[in-house]
Amino acid sequence: MNSKSWCIATVSISRPAACPGRIWRLSSTLPWPVVLQRSTASFNLIGTKVYRKLQPYWDNEARRKLKRGRHPLSFDQLTTVDTHQDHLNTVAYLKKTARPCIVIAASGMCAGGRIVNYLKGLIGDSRTDILFVGYQAQGTPGRAIQQYGPKGGYVFLGGKKYSIKAGIHTISGYSAHADQQNLVNFIKRMRYTPGLIKLVHGDEEAKQGLKREIERVFSGSGLRVDL
Repeated sequence: MNSKSWCIATVSISRPAACPGRIWRLSSTLPWPVVLQRSTASFNLIGTKVYRKLQPYWDNEARRKLKRGRHPLSFDQLTTVDTHQDHLNTVAYLKKTARPCIVIAASGMCAGGRIVNYLKGLIGDSRTDILFVGYQAQGTPGRAIQQYGPKGGYVFLGGKKYSIKAGIHTISGYSAHADQQNLVNFIKRMRYTPGLIKLVHGDEEAKQGLKREIERVFSGSGLRVDL
């Protein structure tokens, strides 16, 4: 990470709670503020309560840090933005000053939520980087940004066209979606093989691939797969 503003588009509970946790690991050397948006913060509070309750199961790294007085779910740079007006003021401030910071906001596919205002204000600034930590469905602004941003393209947000000059990045390690093998294994673990499975979510190519794999694995069982 260099001295830019980073917008992290994320969704409910697990990923908003995990992102500050990962950033916390850098917090001793990180000079920037971390802004956690209200809707995301609300989910994050739920997530962090669960994580605190499960403290006996924390890994060795978290326990070592805790003994040294550094709590894994709290660090000095973390700020939550609670009201809508504070949110608008934050967007305006970042747009005007270009102050380096990390913003974590929903929704993960940029189809709504507080992330949209941050994108409107910052996506046209080359000093901004946008990080996707989850799947971007076809037809969503997130997919358009992901696909056309590196080509110097544009995206429509709220019916208005915005040129994409920000850097676009994607990491897949936070995805909550099961992959093809996990889904096939899920069916295998069923006590009784179903007669029909309907694939209703995902890109067409991925659904076709999953359909072929299920039909191959369960060939002769009478299982039918529909799209």
